[in-house]
Amino acid sequence: EVAKIAMYRMAQKFKEFPNVFLMNFMHDSYHIECPNNPEIYSRVADIVAEAMHSAWSIVSQKMTIKDIPMPIKVYVGKNWGTIEDEPIYTVEK
Repeated sequence: EVAKIAMYRMAQKFKEFPNVFLMNFMHDSYHIECPNNPEIYSRVADIVAEAMHSAWSIVSQKMTIKDIPMPIKVYVGKNWGTIEDEPIYTVEK
Protein backbone atom coordinates (compact mmCIF):
# COMPACT_ATOMS: atom_id res chain seq x y z
CA GLU A 1 0.00 0.00 0.00
CA VAL A 2 2.87 2.37 0.74
CA ALA A 3 4.25 1.96 -2.78
CA LYS A 4 0.85 2.53 -4.39
CA ILE A 5 0.18 5.70 -2.41
CA ALA A 6 3.69 6.95 -3.19
CA MET A 7 3.21 6.19 -6.89
CA TYR A 8 0.01 8.23 -6.95
CA ARG A 9 1.73 11.17 -5.23
CA MET A 10 4.69 10.98 -7.60
CA ALA A 11 2.46 10.91 -10.67
CA GLN A 12 0.77 14.12 -9.54
CA LYS A 13 4.11 15.92 -9.17
CA PHE A 14 5.60 14.49 -12.37
CA LYS A 15 2.97 16.39 -14.37
CA GLU A 16 5.25 19.42 -13.88
CA PHE A 17 7.93 17.71 -16.00
CA PRO A 18 7.03 16.86 -19.61
CA ASN A 19 10.00 14.50 -20.07
CA VAL A 20 9.72 12.43 -16.88
CA PHE A 21 8.05 9.02 -17.09
CA LEU A 22 7.40 6.26 -14.57
CA MET A 23 8.47 3.28 -16.69
CA ASN A 24 8.24 0.37 -14.27
CA PHE A 25 7.55 -0.55 -10.68
CA MET A 26 8.82 -3.67 -8.89
CA HIS A 27 8.14 -4.36 -5.21
CA ASP A 28 9.62 -1.19 -3.67
CA SER A 29 11.57 0.12 -6.64
CA TYR A 30 10.59 2.53 -9.38
CA HIS A 31 12.21 2.92 -12.78
CA ILE A 32 11.77 6.52 -13.86
CA GLU A 33 13.10 7.92 -17.13
CA CYS A 34 14.13 11.57 -17.17
CA PRO A 35 16.60 13.85 -18.93
CA ASN A 36 20.27 13.63 -17.93
CA ASN A 37 20.08 17.05 -16.33
CA PRO A 38 21.04 17.51 -12.66
CA GLU A 39 18.44 20.22 -12.20
CA ILE A 40 15.69 17.80 -13.28
CA TYR A 41 16.87 14.46 -11.89
CA SER A 42 17.70 15.88 -8.47
CA ARG A 43 14.20 17.36 -8.24
CA VAL A 44 12.62 14.10 -9.41
CA ALA A 45 14.65 12.09 -6.86
CA ASP A 46 13.50 14.47 -4.12
CA ILE A 47 9.87 14.00 -5.22
CA VAL A 48 10.26 10.20 -5.06
CA ALA A 49 11.81 10.34 -1.58
CA GLU A 50 9.14 12.71 -0.29
CA ALA A 51 6.33 10.62 -1.81
CA MET A 52 7.66 7.46 -0.13
CA HIS A 53 8.12 9.23 3.20
CA SER A 54 4.62 10.72 3.05
CA ALA A 55 3.03 7.41 2.05
CA TRP A 56 4.76 5.60 4.90
CA SER A 57 3.49 8.24 7.36
CA ILE A 58 -0.08 7.72 6.14
CA VAL A 59 0.03 3.92 6.29
CA SER A 60 1.91 3.71 9.60
CA GLN A 61 -0.83 5.67 11.36
CA LYS A 62 -3.05 2.60 11.00
CA MET A 63 -0.50 0.39 12.78
CA THR A 64 -0.34 -0.40 16.47
CA ILE A 65 3.27 0.80 16.66
CA LYS A 66 3.33 4.12 14.86
CA ASP A 67 6.99 5.09 15.01
CA ILE A 68 8.58 2.29 12.97
CA PRO A 69 11.18 3.97 10.77
CA MET A 70 11.37 3.32 7.05
CA PRO A 71 14.71 4.29 5.56
CA ILE A 72 14.39 5.65 2.04
CA LYS A 73 17.17 5.65 -0.53
CA VAL A 74 16.70 7.05 -4.01
CA TYR A 75 19.46 6.44 -6.52
CA VAL A 76 19.88 8.22 -9.85
CA GLY A 77 22.00 6.38 -12.39
CA LYS A 78 22.54 5.53 -16.01
CA ASN A 79 21.39 1.91 -15.92
CA TRP A 80 19.45 -0.38 -13.63
CA GLY A 81 22.24 -2.94 -13.20
CA THR A 82 24.83 -0.57 -11.73
CA ILE A 83 22.67 2.11 -10.14
CA GLU A 84 23.44 1.18 -6.52
CA ASP A 85 27.19 0.78 -7.16
CA GLU A 86 27.63 3.87 -9.35
CA PRO A 87 24.91 6.41 -8.49
CA ILE A 88 25.05 9.85 -10.05
CA TYR A 89 22.87 11.31 -7.29
CA THR A 90 21.42 9.85 -4.08
CA VAL A 91 18.71 10.99 -1.67
CA GLU A 92 18.28 9.41 1.77
CA LYS A 93 15.44 10.15 4.15
